[in-house]
Amino acid sequence: IGFKGMVANEIINFMKKSPDFAKVTAEAAQALANDGRLVIAGRMDDPHGHTAVVYPGGELVNSGKWHEEVPTLANVGKNNGIMGANYAFRLPPAYFVWIESVDA
Repeated sequence: IGFKGMVANEIINFMKKSPDFAKVTAEAAQALANDGRLVIAGRMDDPHGHTAVVYPGGELVNSGKWHEEVPTLANVGKNNGIMGANYAFRLPPAYFVWIESVDA
């Protein structure tokens, strides 16, 4: 994919500009991950952002913090494990599906 050596903000910028990724909604992110596609959640921040993978086999969960349904993520960071996006990010992230995984 080309993320080698990148930090979260660079990965997010890469996905925003790359024709190999498409931005999707939270609902589509979970559905696509459950269909076997690679979906990455990301949010830029200063000095660094955060990324996590939407968990295949997960489900949308209600975020009382954000008042919306959010995907389940496989997260490594301050909190490690399988959790709703609202536990992995302070604010709602963007979701990107790797297009090649859709065609594969």
